[in-house]
Amino acid sequence: MSYTTIANFWNEVGDFTISRGQLAKIVRKVSRAIESPYEEMKAALATQDRLGIDESGHKNAGKRHWTWCFRAPDFTVFRVDPSRGSEVLRKTLGETFGGVIGCDYFSAYRKYMGDSGATVQFCMAHLIRDIGSSRSTRTSLFRDSATNFSGTCERYSTRFIGRTIGRRTVSRVGWKSFAPRS
Repeated sequence: MSYTTIANFWNEVGDFTISRGQLAKIVRKVSRAIESPYEEMKAALATQDRLGIDESGHKNAGKRHWTWCFRAPDFTVFRVDPSRGSEVLRKTLGETFGGVIGCDYFSAYRKYMGDSGATVQFCMAHLIRDIGSSRSTRTSLFRDSATNFSGTCERYSTRFIGRTIGRRTVSRVGWKSFAPRS
């Protein structure tokens, strides 16, 4: 958000005038003040048992960037990056991650899962939304989404064999495709 937009907001909503220069000084001062706590929270992400992660695209100085949101149980960290790729996850969480990541099934999460050994809980709401997004193509959308999702589950589910989840040790994984038969 530009300093002009912020200044206009405070002029209209806050009923006071603030210059772009003053805003820039405030942003620099606050950025210095929160730098250490921000770095501590960012470093703590890698030790969390579970994280919810999502990213949203926007323009930054006219160029495409992504704001990543890493939601831990007790805090949230935002990271702005020009990339939407798995390297952002690697840079933020490290080469390996022992917790569970809740996310959509965007390829960056699947790649990071494969590279790092992280456990991923894919968001079913995204699958449901994709399936129901178009009435006229519902059957083909369901077939494609379900087949892709089922294939992803099958490929990555074998990593759980021999692992303890809760009180149970996984001895086998039996995914069956739930896509409608053609």
